[in-house]
Amino acid sequence: MASVTATPAGRQPVLAALLALFTSAFERSGAWPDIGAELYSRMRDAGLQPDPRPLAEFVLCSAGDPAAYRRWALFARSMLPKIVEYGLGAEEEIRHSVEHDLREELLATTGLVPLSWLMIGQWARVPAQ
Repeated sequence: MASVTATPAGRQPVLAALLALFTSAFERSGAWPDIGAELYSRMRDAGLQPDPRPLAEFVLCSAGDPAAYRRWALFARSMLPKIVEYGLGAEEEIRHSVEHDLREELLATTGLVPLSWLMIGQWARVPAQ
């Protein structure tokens, strides 16, 4: 199963590295970041009747919009204590990356910038008795 990420690493490498760091922190906490891709089969295996059409959502904004930097900077600040606790990164290094490198990258890029990961949802019915 391929991982679902928000941006290609070659176009926004600082953001891609930060998202990978967030994913590692989520996994370390016990969360399963890619479970959306398994919802259909898990629901089917649980005896439900899943809709064959999953839902997908990906929030974007225009490049250069300060909202993208603010969104990821705030998210990074909220994740920082766990990233440091789990030994995934040094606080000062991450702060510098977010406050300087990420800001520069997101405000200078062209095209679209993700504001979220790809989110996958799945509807299912309980079989008639």
